[in-house]
Amino acid sequence: MVQSAAGPRQRRPGPSRPRSRPGCIHLPIIGDERMSAVDHAWLEMDEPNNPMIVSAVLELEDVRAPKRLIGVLLDRLLHHPRFRQRADTTHLPAAWVDDGELHLGYHLRLDRRAHLADDERLAALIGEELAHPLDRALPLWRITLYPRGHHRLAVLFRAHHAIADGVAQLRLLLQLTDEGARKLHTREVPTPEKHHGPLGPMVDFLEAANLGLERFNVGVREQLRHPRRLIRQARTGLDLARAAGRVLLAAREAPECFSRPLSGRRQVAWLRDISLDRVRHFAQAQQVTINDVFLAALGGAFGQVLRADGLKLSVDVDISVSIPVNLRRDDADVVGNSFGLVLCKLPVGETFWPRRLASVSRRMLALKHSPEARAVLAGLEAVGHLPPAAEKRIVNWLGDKACAVVSNLPGPARALHLDGARLADVVFWPPQTSHIGIGIGLLSYAGTLSLGVSADTAQLPRPQDLAA
Repeated sequence: MVQSAAGPRQRRPGPSRPRSRPGCIHLPIIGDERMSAVDHAWLEMDEPNNPMIVSAVLELEDVRAPKRLIGVLLDRLLHHPRFRQRADTTHLPAAWVDDGELHLGYHLRLDRRAHLADDERLAALIGEELAHPLDRALPLWRITLYPRGHHRLAVLFRAHHAIADGVAQLRLLLQLTDEGARKLHTREVPTPEKHHGPLGPMVDFLEAANLGLERFNVGVREQLRHPRRLIRQARTGLDLARAAGRVLLAAREAPECFSRPLSGRRQVAWLRDISLDRVRHFAQAQQVTINDVFLAALGGAFGQVLRADGLKLSVDVDISVSIPVNLRRDDADVVGNSFGLVLCKLPVGETFWPRRLASVSRRMLALKHSPEARAVLAGLEAVGHLPPAAEKRIVNWLGDKACAVVSNLPGPARALHLDGARLADVVFWPPQTSHIGIGIGLLSYAGTLSLGVSADTAQLPRPQDLAA
């Protein structure tokens, strides 16, 4: 049984819901877990027109037994306890609680309207689904299946950011494949023995407090033996505070069209089969990274879209985008949030691509040596302990610094399979905080790159224009 670092929790009552509903399956009780402060912060970031949901589409080919494939997919997904649990914020601290029941009619949805439809029609159907929030009374994920004919199946996977960030969710999806399932090993965490009887909970609490004090004393003694380490840590803390200040005080650079109130209506678009080798060779020739090439191209695309909308852009016009940075130490983690954010200015006014690429490369190099990402993660851990209203105000203040969220994730170099069906392609869209209406995801997979654009139609009515 997988437990959180905080250990197992006693069962506690949650929101009243009907039991043994039609279409439900019963699952073994796995125990409740305390929700981390960062996960709680992301849970409370939902806005009425902007749910915090990571979304991805898996395109499968040569699907010969759809029902069996769905069963395999569900069985592997439920291997991870978080997908059997719902978020309980009725008591503090917030927790992931499990009532042993899964509403299949909600979590697995079949949409036959994409049968023999082209990508544009499928994109419209996916845009409809992305606008819907997830039911807070149920585990925070949903899968929509789009049979496309000719033994093809598109699988839209949506899970709340509170469950995991984009990097973790991508790893999770890859674990659901046949190749990933062979490597999957459940890590057993010993469950501490509990004391029973009327005084049992008090004894448990005192033992836990005593253990915490012992660890604190050991830590203090260790630090006193190494005074230089204390100085280094103090300097690191000061650097993080300065970095957090730079992020919070940064001016928002966004044109008026990207500042419009969100409508709650979404459209998506994507590009697929971009040659990874071609982009890599180009980046090597220019002595920059693939991510630099991607961001420079994105800056040029934003510039074209804005000019087509009638804006006159001088050469020095920038827009700010928010870029997630993975801060995980353990590559095996497939749940939880362990990333920070950095703000990057894209030169959208510069039309000469060599200068635009050089500018992006310089800015990204400076960000790589900046503690901004860790400062943001530390800030999210701190605000996760605040009341939801104060937490949301701070996070929205941070989110309002950018006009888009841009994420670049590395995927596997070889093609994967799900119940024997070939995974032909993967496209993902990162969620956006606050009033940001545009999310852009770049993903490498099996020698190709895919680009996904998700946009609120009030800020970007035709995301396919940006992708093109």
